[in-house]
Amino acid sequence: MSQEEEYYEDEDYFANCGDDGQYDDNEEYYEEEKVQQDDSQKIYLACENRLYQNEAIEVVIQNYTLLIKQIAKENGISEGCAFLIMQANNYDKNKQDNIPNHLIDTIFYQESNDLVACKDNKECLLCFDDITQNKGYSLYCKHYFCMSCFKEYVKACLQEGSSILQKKCPMVGCQERLGLSDIFLFLTQPRERNLICKFLLNDILQHNKLLVQCPHSECDNILDFGNNVIVQGKQLNLKCKCSKGYFCSSCKEDAHLPCSCSMLKTWMELIQGKNQDSLNTIWFQLNTKPCPRCKVLIEKNQGCMHMNCKNCNFHFCWLCLGEYVNHEDFYSCNKYKKDDAKDLSKEQQTLKKYEFYTERFKDHLNAAKYTQKESQNQIDNLKLNMKETFKEDKKIEEEIQFYVSAYDILIEAKKCISYTYPIGYYIEQHKLGYFEFLQGELEKNIEPFEQKLNKVKFQELFSNDNENQKFFQYKAEIIQHTSIIKKYLTNMLRDLGEELPDLDIKQMKMKSKAYSKLSKKYSQIPHQENIKAEAHLETDYPILMCDDCKINPIQNDYGLCNACLNSRYEN
Repeated sequence: MSQEEEYYEDEDYFANCGDDGQYDDNEEYYEEEKVQQDDSQKIYLACENRLYQNEAIEVVIQNYTLLIKQIAKENGISEGCAFLIMQANNYDKNKQDNIPNHLIDTIFYQESNDLVACKDNKECLLCFDDITQNKGYSLYCKHYFCMSCFKEYVKACLQEGSSILQKKCPMVGCQERLGLSDIFLFLTQPRERNLICKFLLNDILQHNKLLVQCPHSECDNILDFGNNVIVQGKQLNLKCKCSKGYFCSSCKEDAHLPCSCSMLKTWMELIQGKNQDSLNTIWFQLNTKPCPRCKVLIEKNQGCMHMNCKNCNFHFCWLCLGEYVNHEDFYSCNKYKKDDAKDLSKEQQTLKKYEFYTERFKDHLNAAKYTQKESQNQIDNLKLNMKETFKEDKKIEEEIQFYVSAYDILIEAKKCISYTYPIGYYIEQHKLGYFEFLQGELEKNIEPFEQKLNKVKFQELFSNDNENQKFFQYKAEIIQHTSIIKKYLTNMLRDLGEELPDLDIKQMKMKSKAYSKLSKKYSQIPHQENIKAEAHLETDYPILMCDDCKINPIQNDYGLCNACLNSRYEN
């Protein structure tokens, strides 16, 4: 195969050929298997939010309260028993008609003669005072108590905490349960009602793993995954609509894919244990570096790694301190050069490696935070400049979505890059090469993409003379670049989620050329076609075939034919 051919990297492609190279007749079976593989292997980006709905906590509570009332009405049972059914079904809205067998006797309980005899009584069963008209209260069981006694009973139940949701009728031996309506009727203070809502919410979240509460302080949102059971037990980067945004579905810390929760815990213990300096010293180390030319200390106050010294006008890379004009091989500054430390002691080498990865981890994390903060200012500025062209707010919101989506992808990509450095620190040496390749490919494409977003002069995009052609051209270019960054990001997350291969330098270089050709190819799409860049990225990859066995490659074969184990790269 010639070098002009490009490496096939489409994540949605699976070969339909058997070991003999012939098409398998049992197509329906393999199509079913393909769907299952696609669901389990698919990369879900937080910024796309295709898996869940953002709901306010009060809306979630209200919906479940209404659902419990509906179950009670349809089954002719009390709200307390309907709550038991909902809880037993893990608050699954699709199982509201399902009454588990082990609850049948509890819900449709048999009453003793003594309990039956106490129904519709004329005196309170607690204080034995006469119950005057409209002054008594009972649950579904018809055991009456005076209002003051029942109120005291409910308040006493509240003192016992969340167990109030499981409390029964005060009548000794009665199996009827308190319902939410009963509880709220007697607990009228805001503090009391908030406690009940908190108990109910905690119970819902404990049972239903498809509901996730945003962990950020002062946020009252729930992420509802509905019927997407494929995500259960899967670590995901999630994005709430609150200002704080991203978090991990598993540990609820800052979203940290592709780094696992266990690795992140080990990593944070490592870096926090070694950072005992004062806060001022830590800030100084994180945010200042000497200019490589004039040695004047420079403070980093933007998200981009391209720095310009105001003292001597020297342009350099913040990460490697190399001159930026010659910074063609950008991702090389993400590589730890072990040879530079070969003359050092083992302890010094360990410290050098630690400093390399922690410095880049913090730099990229700070850059991601800055970009997230900066993005809203940029979006607001673009909206302001769009007002003359697009008069209606609704039209402005529609037209600006491409820019919002671009920043969402950029922020998530930068966060993901940050959390690749703990992986680089712990990864086996023989897998480091391919890891750095994946990391570098995304990293070197982020910089020009970010500059395309934040260096644009919005005023120049709008002109009545050319019917805002510059704006629509810019929009098409951003959509195209967003699609490319998304592709690099999903490729990196997918590969780092699997077992990395041990590839030699030649193979990595060949694959790097293929990726470079891919970037070049889509940077040259004519402007009028850029709007469809996403579709091009999904369909226009060439389907390569092994020259030896003539079988199409499958996902993640890393250039090696799985059938004959021969390399498809040219010698």
